Amino acid sequence: GKHFRVGGAEIHNYKADLPIKKGLSSSAAICVLVVRALNQLYDLKLTVHGEMDMAYRGEINTPSRCGRLDQCVAFGQTVTKMQFDADLISTESVRVAAPLYMVVVDLCAQKDTKEILKCLNAAYPFARDDQDRSLHNLLGSTNLETCAEAIETISREKDP
Repeated sequence: GKHFRVGGAEIHNYKADLPIKKGLSSSAAICVLVVRALNQLYDLKLTVHGEMDMAYRGEINTPSRCGRLDQCVAFGQTVTKMQFDADLISTESVRVAAPLYMVVVDLCAQKDTKEILKCLNAAYPFARDDQDRSLHNLLGSTNLETCAEAIETISREKDP
């Protein structure tokens, strides 16, 4: 309602199969669902990126907190490469050569998203110490190399 003249909507979530409080972006999924429903109901002409942005802006106003990566649920059941540069996000569909099978295991662990984001924000944009420099390397060049290798692997056709 802050950016568009909409009357609202009543949404009945009759089926949910994403576990809550397990770090699987369930709150982001709800935020994307609401924005997508309003987008379709009121013909707002938002792109997927627009839906992601609105969902993110809505979620950061809740106690849930989140990072921008959580909004990737907007792409649905497709593999998408996301790159972040400050507030800019670029995406690219990834070709998948063979079915992907995922196993999700509940390790009954705890996480504190607020604490994680606080530590990340403290380490960026300028590293304060060796631990921060290691984090920059891990989330920078190491991450880029690992993601490129993963994309190459899932895109590669199997040898006959």
